[in-house]
Amino acid sequence: MTAYFDKKAQEIHDAGKDEAHGSDRLRAIEAQLVYDCLLATTFPSFPTEVRAQIEHAIRVHGVDQRPEFDPPADFDTLVDHAQRLGRLEFDLHSAFHNLAYMGLEGFTDSPLTPPICAVCIVQERMEDDAAALRLLRDLLGVILSPDIAVQYALGSPPGEGWAPDIERGQWVKWAPGGGARVILCHLAHERVWQVRVSHFRANTEARATTESLAEAVSDSEAWLKENL
Repeated sequence: MTAYFDKKAQEIHDAGKDEAHGSDRLRAIEAQLVYDCLLATTFPSFPTEVRAQIEHAIRVHGVDQRPEFDPPADFDTLVDHAQRLGRLEFDLHSAFHNLAYMGLEGFTDSPLTPPICAVCIVQERMEDDAAALRLLRDLLGVILSPDIAVQYALGSPPGEGWAPDIERGQWVKWAPGGGARVILCHLAHERVWQVRVSHFRANTEARATTESLAEAVSDSEAWLKENL
């Protein structure tokens, strides 16, 4: 069992018990799950037979992600909805297990592997985070929504108020009023986070590095609170 599909199965299970917001949560889970799996099929050398298995699972068990002219999904309750998506997750999981057994370079039993590998290849050749993330942006821009593209490129926001800059591969946070700005940039070849603090009113700038993103966030937010 992969961590990716384990997580999706748990999310579906939890949403199926949420009477207040479960339906919306299930629809969001389905959208992300189908995006991830279909995205993987767009990469060169993805096996045709596995792609067909994925498309069949979506057609049979999907709710919102069905072909345009197919009849709507048939279910009555939140439990039915969750069970349907549980079967979708199971069948997609099986398809990616079949893919992993083939041992093809650049593919595993996780749908996240192909886009991650594409970025790593560029990083290894150029040692340039910005170039890798530009490739990712161009590759995914027409396929993914902006929010999903950010998750691929930078992961989850490191805290409240942090905005992504995908092209440069960094997180940005402005102080209230715009008097200062903090930029966190991951330097992959050094495996550290660079913290750059600009105090515009004082016309000063400071830089530091740390291996821990959590430390970079806490230190920079403490600086913002202290100095502004």
